[in-house]
Amino acid sequence: MKKGFSLIEMLVVMAVFMTIMLVVSDIFLSVSSSQKSSLIKQRVMVDMQYTLEQVAQMIRLGQLDYRSGSSSSPNLNQYEHLKLISSTGEKMMIGMDDSNCDSPAETCLVLIKNEVVTVLSPPSFNVTRFDFIRTPSESPYQFNQFTQKYKSDAQPQVTVLLEGVSTIETEKSIKPILLQTTISSRYYER
Repeated sequence: MKKGFSLIEMLVVMAVFMTIMLVVSDIFLSVSSSQKSSLIKQRVMVDMQYTLEQVAQMIRLGQLDYRSGSSSSPNLNQYEHLKLISSTGEKMMIGMDDSNCDSPAETCLVLIKNEVVTVLSPPSFNVTRFDFIRTPSESPYQFNQFTQKYKSDAQPQVTVLLEGVSTIETEKSIKPILLQTTISSRYYER
């Protein structure tokens, strides 16, 4: 009798081999897709952190503008914005905008200084939320002549919340990324 493999044995081995190859290729594609998604999230997170650090630096080096209130500017559409005074005395406004953004971003974070609009956020993400809380609510820079005290004795601080989503077509289903930080203004003249 001749030794060797029968046709049925060969077909069974090939079927098992093909099944294993399908499972391995499916795992490989899944890992590859997850890695791509993770890299895109990481890029958006780094871009958002950089944008938030730009805002933080302006707050640290500037002075909160308590005199002009917190109403919206006609240059920034309907969004509320943070008003600051730079170390050189120039008025600045930081807020969301939907008309000056770089494509493919639909909403972005902008700085208005001397009527010039500068986009702070890169086009890799849409800014979906920009909120801020400044404390104290009353100006620590104004002296009340009647009470002989400043309106507030607290160091000026701003808590900033920045939320964004990726603008990359394949990753638009990713959940929004939310960053928050509290920044103290170094300007505290007494």
